This record gives sequence, C-alpha cells and structure tokens, in this order.
Amino acid sequence: WRCSFVLLSTARRSRVEVDAVACSTGITACERATGRWQPALATLTRMGWLGLPSDVISCCAAISACGGGRQWATALWFAADGAGNLTVACNAVLSACERGCRWERAVHLLQHARVSGTRIVAISYNAALSSCESVQRWELSASLVVQMRQKGVEASLITENAAISSCERSQRWDWALRLLRDGAGKGFFMDK
Repeated sequence: WRCSFVLLSTARRSRVEVDAVACSTGITACERATGRWQPALATLTRMGWLGLPSDVISCCAAISACGGGRQWATALWFAADGAGNLTVACNAVLSACERGCRWERAVHLLQHARVSGTRIVAISYNAALSSCESVQRWELSASLVVQMRQKGVEASLITENAAISSCERSQRWDWALRLLRDGAGKGFFMDK
C-alpha cells in the first residue's frame, strides 16, 4: 500500500496525469493492507478534488478499508454518501460492522437493506451472522438462518459454521445440533 500511495503522490507532483483506475488501485492496495483506512479515504477524497469519478470499486474498497480499520461509522457514512443501495457496498459495510463488534448495526443494516430493495445474498447474511457469533447472540443467529431459508437465500458452509458456532459459544447445544443436522441434510459435511 505504501508503494501505491507514494506512486500516486509522486505522479501528482511530477505533473503526470492520474486517472480513476490508478486511484482505485491505490485504494484497493490500502484495503488489502488491513487497517490502512486513512490513506484509502484520502485517495478517495483526492479523486473528488481532481474531478475524477469514484466508482463502485473505489467506494467499496474504501468502505472495506474502513472495516479493516474497525471504522464502522465511517464505512456507514461512505456507503450512505456514495455507494447507494448496492449489494457490494452493503456487504462491505456489514463486514465493517462485524469487525467493529457492532452486531446491532449489522442486523439493522441487513433489515434496512432488505426493505430498501438491496439484493441480499449469502455473504450479507454471513457478515451479520459472524457479528452475532462474536457476542453470543445465538437466538438472532438462528433467526437469521431461518430468515435466509424463508427468503430463498442459499446458505453456504460459512453460514452454517457461523450459526453453529454462535450456538456453541452460548452453550445451546440443542440448536447447534439442529443446525448441524439441517446442514448435513443440505450436503454440508463435518470436518474430520
């Protein structure tokens, strides 16, 4: 990420034209270097100053960088400001809430996204489930899995593991076994 940031800064000082692709690449580099949200946001802000359009990729990379830095509130603000109701942006913000231990925000955002017409996919539910798992909210995890099934969203192995782990952490073995049986019935197999 440092190399990318230095190249962008050097290019501007050398009067080399910087385009949206170069800036988005820099933001993505910051996103991948967990916790580097400030340079990602600085680059996104500079794009605006330079008159460069920020796209879904640059906005979602900045939101993900905020998540990596546990800056869930900043991620929410950027999503509301620039990314609209896109599924990718919603998933990035849900992950930011999960990393920031904001399970209430994650669940609220998931429900709001569903009502506002954002396409909710397994990744969306997985982020909310993971946030519930970390604070031992097994009832909410179980209800999210039920909601997924009612909405026709296909669960993944990650979904099943997060829900079962949430029940296990809360010592709700009955629900953990129930979810394990349901997962096995769908073709998910236990690790050996």
